[in-house]
Amino acid sequence: MNDVIIKLSIASSLMLIIVYFKYKSSLAFAKLLLYYELMSLSIDLTSTFLLKHYDKSIYSYLIHLFFILEFFVFFYLFQIIFRKKEFTDSMYVFLFITSLIIYCTKAWSNLNKFNNIGSAYFYFILMVFCIIEFKKIISSVPHTEYIEQTSFFWILTGIFLYVSGCFVIFIFSDELMNKNYKIFKNNMWNIRNILNITKNICLSISITRKTER
Repeated sequence: MNDVIIKLSIASSLMLIIVYFKYKSSLAFAKLLLYYELMSLSIDLTSTFLLKHYDKSIYSYLIHLFFILEFFVFFYLFQIIFRKKEFTDSMYVFLFITSLIIYCTKAWSNLNKFNNIGSAYFYFILMVFCIIEFKKIISSVPHTEYIEQTSFFWILTGIFLYVSGCFVIFIFSDELMNKNYKIFKNNMWNIRNILNITKNICLSISITRKTER
């Protein structure tokens, strides 16, 4: 079952890549999503290979790198979405640098262990951004029944489901691991992979929409 979920998670990245080239979207964010999925696919395939043939510590380094790059991509994506400068450039720089410091400080203390607290902090910031933008979209769209026709709705839906789910998993992971919950230990990354599949489906749909807002 674990192998099936892992393969589906990897295949979900391919789905967005195929959709991008099929629809040849000219929307501003589409190429960024393509690069993100190419990065995600490359790291997924590499990490799967490393887990099977090399020491697990190398895999941990790669995962730390992925979460930093993923946060950077989503952060830049929100800069595209927030066109009216709800956040000033200085606020973006402050949040980004603070997040990196918190993440890297925690990661550096034990590179061989997954940095759940730093990752949870990343996802919390992104979750707040999603809520702010959701509120703005709902208030600005005259007919909310047509909100699913906009690409930003699907982007925000996918990212929000993904980051909120990962936030809950990672923020409680230490406590659940210490209490030796075998079900959680065995399925933690399966849950994350299912969230990843859901996110990629929503991002793929966003590329098929004709309007951003």
